[in-house]
Order: sequence, then C-alpha cells, then structure tokens
Amino acid sequence: MCNLALNTANETAAQTPVPESTPSSISAGGVYKPGYDPTILQPAAGGRMSGSDNMAKIHRAQWEDYRKRFAPVEDMLFSRINDSTYANEAVDKAGLTMAKSFDAGREQTDREMSRYGVRQTGDQSEASERTFGLKKAAATAGARNATRTAMEDQKMGIMAGGLSTVAQQRGNG
Repeated sequence: MCNLALNTANETAAQTPVPESTPSSISAGGVYKPGYDPTILQPAAGGRMSGSDNMAKIHRAQWEDYRKRFAPVEDMLFSRINDSTYANEAVDKAGLTMAKSFDAGREQTDREMSRYGVRQTGDQSEASERTFGLKKAAATAGARNATRTAMEDQKMGIMAGGLSTVAQQRGNG
C-alpha cells in the first residue's frame, strides 16, 4: 500500500512538464517549483525560505509598487521644475487676473460716482487716473512676483522631497 502511494507520486512528478525558466515558477534557489509565486510570503516555510527571503520579497514588492505608483508622479513634478513655460504662463495669468480685477473695480467706482451725481474736473480726473494706474501697476507686479515666489517655493519643496511649504500654508490659513 505504501508502494502504491509512492509510485503514484512518482508518476505524477514524471508527468508534470517542466516549463522554461520563468520568474513566477522559479524559487529563490533557482529550483523549479510549480505554483511558486515570489510575491506571496510563506512564513511557515523552512529551509531556504527564511525570514530574510521573506523580507527580500517584501522589499521587491515595495520597490515595484513605488515604480508603478509614485515614480510617474515624481517624474511629472520634476518635469515641472525644468519647464519654464508652465511658470511663465502662471505668472502671466496672475498679472492678467490682477489687471482685470482692478479694471472691474474702476468700472464699479465710476458707476457709483455717476449714480450719486459726482463729476470730477479735468485735473481731478487726471490725478485719479494716475493714482489708479500706479496702484494697478504695483498690484499687478506684486501678483506676478508673488506667483514667481510661490513657484520657486514649490520647486524647492519638490526637490526637498515634499511640499512642506504648501502644508504649512494650509495649516496657517
């Protein structure tokens, strides 16, 4: 009876075809093991499957996870560092937004003055336009400079490994 069980196991092993070496069917020792998966931990396994082999599997799985999920995001962030068009567009957009805001404010002020029947003389109108133009230019330059500073802070945060300045701003706001 023992011989029958032993012969059946030997026949099954002889019938099992040995495929070409594939990473999923070769154990850490280079031995073919049917159904062997290098990403599944086998904590109760003895012999060659020690704790260090399991730790190696964990580290390989973590590395693959990093390459699939985080490396593309890092690549996108690093491409932003070297992309001057993105920074220039953001600076230009900040300047245009500030200018449009000032123009809308000026139109609102003119409507309110008209509603109350206030009319400026020529000298008053010139002084008002000059003051308005100076304030608009200063605010537009300030917005553009603030955007440049924010972009530089973002670059430094990316290069340092995180966006800590953004997190600090959210915490303070």
